[in-house]
Amino acid sequence: MSFFPKSLKREATNFICRNLNVYPPKLFQDLPNNLKTMLLEQILRMKSQSHWLKCQQQLVICHCQYCKKAKGSNAGSHVKEVATILINPDILRLIWTLEDLSVDYALITKCKNLKTLELYLSENCCNILTFPSCGLFSMFPRLMSLKLNVEGLSSMLVTDEVVFTLRSSCPQLLSLSLEGCVRLTDQCMEAVSQFSHMASLNLSRTHITDAAFVNIRPSSFLFTSLAELKLQDCLYLTNGIVKCFLIKCPNLILLNCLGCTRLSNFEDLFECNPKLHIYFTFDF
Repeated sequence: MSFFPKSLKREATNFICRNLNVYPPKLFQDLPNNLKTMLLEQILRMKSQSHWLKCQQQLVICHCQYCKKAKGSNAGSHVKEVATILINPDILRLIWTLEDLSVDYALITKCKNLKTLELYLSENCCNILTFPSCGLFSMFPRLMSLKLNVEGLSSMLVTDEVVFTLRSSCPQLLSLSLEGCVRLTDQCMEAVSQFSHMASLNLSRTHITDAAFVNIRPSSFLFTSLAELKLQDCLYLTNGIVKCFLIKCPNLILLNCLGCTRLSNFEDLFECNPKLHIYFTFDF
């Protein structure tokens, strides 16, 4: 049996991904699972966040080599078809654009062992009333990192109900990003505070107020587990409540409060925790 160096396998994988439109999707069906996983990760890595957002905001046809021959709503269908074939139940990390919940639900929930999930929520993926109760996240009890990317109307899909579902369905979450989910209320922090191992939390561009931090249970593990907190452009937070929260979080080392116009007197915040790095003039 011949063994090939990892560098050669990587080059071969990159070549296939760069020229994906040359290969018919059926070609990938009989590949071993480990190679399917390698190809899938590379394909999704090349289909970047900036590319997706550009397509959503400007409503233009994708001009990458996967979709350049497609027209209108079919743009991206080829790479999606290939990615669907490559998905296997043993994959641990998945980046996916949720375009049609009735179709994508069955595909994503095949991956029972997922530990990292990054979802791009399309404006047309589902009804605002049905997404919170769709039961998608209850399929991933081992999930440790979740990032929800929203833009435009899709920012209305994520509610407090989704966060409470995450709490009961994904108790092992270490990292949660809910940036831009404008329908979240202060009550969502009650659910967040019940996670035992939450180390990174992103609530940037949400409408939470000081009351959100009041809703955190006094006995919450969040106070000791949290190491990174992003609150960029949270316009309703004030110094008093943020300082009280920081005092209770001895292990917090990164705080992003860029654009929080009601926060001032940062020297006062620094005194709460000498190890803390506060970003208030640029993003990180």
